[in-house]
Amino acid sequence: MDTTTSPDHADHESEAQLNADSDDGSPVQDPGKMFIGGLSWQTTAEGLRDYFGRFGEVNECMVMRDPATKRARGFGFITFANPNSVDKVLAVDEHELDGKKIDPKVAFPKRAQTKHLLTR
Repeated sequence: MDTTTSPDHADHESEAQLNADSDDGSPVQDPGKMFIGGLSWQTTAEGLRDYFGRFGEVNECMVMRDPATKRARGFGFITFANPNSVDKVLAVDEHELDGKKIDPKVAFPKRAQTKHLLTR
């Protein structure tokens, strides 16, 4: 499994495991996927879907939550059915949801991390 994140949000990389690897082991890039930063703690996946639905059909929508407290972590991901919807989102200068300015960006797969094996 690979991780998807925005280049400006490297601290969230380890928590956002979303994309699978391709057959050759390279990360899969979904051109319709976006990272959404700056979410309000009150923002739900439904609210995120409703907001971004005005730009095109949303296939997948998630607000990342802390596994222990279940509290929203302030970021999420959406995937549009049509990658052209991403351009529509990016064409808008400012986005606001639940009283907070949000920061949508194209999602990039995290680079695969090599695992080091210790031998004796």
